Amino acid sequence: FSFFRTLLERKDSGSTIRARVRNASFRGKRMASDDSIPIMSINFYAEGKRLVTKLISSIDVRVEKLILVISPTDPSTAAAVYEILKNRPEKLAFADDVHVVVCIGPVGVAERWNEAIWMFPDSPYWFIVSGDVEFLPGTLRESAHFMASVVRDREFSVRASLYTFSHGFPCFAVTNAGIQFAGSFDENVFPAY
Repeated sequence: FSFFRTLLERKDSGSTIRARVRNASFRGKRMASDDSIPIMSINFYAEGKRLVTKLISSIDVRVEKLILVISPTDPSTAAAVYEILKNRPEKLAFADDVHVVVCIGPVGVAERWNEAIWMFPDSPYWFIVSGDVEFLPGTLRESAHFMASVVRDREFSVRASLYTFSHGFPCFAVTNAGIQFAGSFDENVFPAY
């Protein structure tokens, strides 16, 4: 990639391969703000090119670290993500740092959700998104403002540590205080929801 620099690393368990794709247009470290999301993890299953493009195009806030978790069982989704990375990197201009995680074997939803927590354990919160979501304009900015206010109050952040932004779990945030208090998602429970 001319626009991206790629580094590969293999996870100890052998169940995923991680590729780190740093956006070369953002050289300096920017301060986090209430208008940005520190970590957004998008979990792709079998969405295909149309849904991948709609989701990526609907992100209208700065994301410090974007994690794309891809299942190799759906080549069309993997191809759509690769197409954006290689030929349309401007679509990812909202992200300072992009990490691609390709699941090698059968990986449950809890392990996919935990991936962001394991990769960046010091984040104030993690914003977890299913690959078939599309955001309305301004929705992510409101969510980022809400989560910034939540993490400022440690006691409240522990008591109410999981926030869903729709019905069920297609889009939710979990706070670091909540993970410190209760632990990460239990990978022994399958399916998780």
